[in-house]
Amino acid sequence: CAGGTTKCGSACVVVELDPANCGQCNNACAAGQVCSGGMCALQCAGGTTKCGSACANVQNDPAHCGGCGNACPGGQVCAAGVCSLQCNGGTTKCGSKCVDTAIDPANCGSCGKGCGKGEICSAGACELFCGGNLTKCGNACVDTQTDPANCGGCGQACGKGQACQAGKCVYTGPFKSCLETLEKGQSKGDGPYSIDPNGGDPGDAFQAYCDMTTDGGGWTLVTNLVLADDNPASYSVQSDYSQIKTWAANRLAIGADGLQALRVAIGWTTLRFNCFKDSPGKTIHLKTSAPPVIDYFTAQTNNKPTAAGSFAILQGDNSYLAQNPTKWGYKGGQYYTNTWSHDGMENNNRLQDHAFFVCATAHWLVSSGGGRWECDDYNVGSRKGFWKVYVK
Repeated sequence: CAGGTTKCGSACVVVELDPANCGQCNNACAAGQVCSGGMCALQCAGGTTKCGSACANVQNDPAHCGGCGNACPGGQVCAAGVCSLQCNGGTTKCGSKCVDTAIDPANCGSCGKGCGKGEICSAGACELFCGGNLTKCGNACVDTQTDPANCGGCGQACGKGQACQAGKCVYTGPFKSCLETLEKGQSKGDGPYSIDPNGGDPGDAFQAYCDMTTDGGGWTLVTNLVLADDNPASYSVQSDYSQIKTWAANRLAIGADGLQALRVAIGWTTLRFNCFKDSPGKTIHLKTSAPPVIDYFTAQTNNKPTAAGSFAILQGDNSYLAQNPTKWGYKGGQYYTNTWSHDGMENNNRLQDHAFFVCATAHWLVSSGGGRWECDDYNVGSRKGFWKVYVK
């Protein structure tokens, strides 16, 4: 090989310039490189610029826009050596962002048109979004299971006195009695309930105390006499059964005539007596549905009803009276007559005064203004306690 060439294989080459044998035989330059002075080096052609170890078109390369290392921010392109936003795929340039105005709540339908709180952007229009179990009714999100204006569906309003329960309009009262309230599924446990015994205008309904748990529940309180200490107190027997609403004052006592009026109104059939005194610690708890007894305590008769077999003993009773009905009563000048009440006491307060007793031994007796407040005792021990009568 002459003329400054070198034999490499079967060829004579200039190792100073040959990219396959650069500097020495078989030392090939990488693609895109040339051999200059016996060394491989990058050569950028076609208007490109060497940036590091690569050739870049600084007119459109987003990593070297306008010059090496001048990278465009995310979402921008390089055009004519300048970084700029380019929105594609159906998006629109709004400020410095590309957005889909069909669904963007900040740019709904056009740039800058924002949706309100609780709204979403759909097909370029703002509309109310109801999550969870809520339903869009007009311009509000409602629960059609409980909303009385949209019960079971939009626009299906419940009537007066109705509530929406499980998507159905249900009358919630006031009902005629505690028992009807219970039977209609509106019981929320023991406590005050609005009742309307005459069943007419609910405007004359009143608050009664309902025992919704004892012996099947549905009991309306008609006597509630409570002493917080040993001092006796007075009370008035009421003929107006609507005075049931005064139960919380602990001086409620509906008389026989009031009980009859209430009986006619709601059709109650059972009386329940319950009392307790701190001392001697006795409890009376019994009920009666015997017609002669009910007639007597509603002043439909003055005949003293038979005691034995006329009542049932309820939970908690530990009284002498409940175990000895044949010893009850005073009738025809005789004691121990197996009868309810006491001759000569056929008054409006027959439910409170000597309703049942065993002479000089044990009494149900609440004396208004007097000292005798007796619960299975004969004027002994403390007066502190309660005397309650319920009907249903």
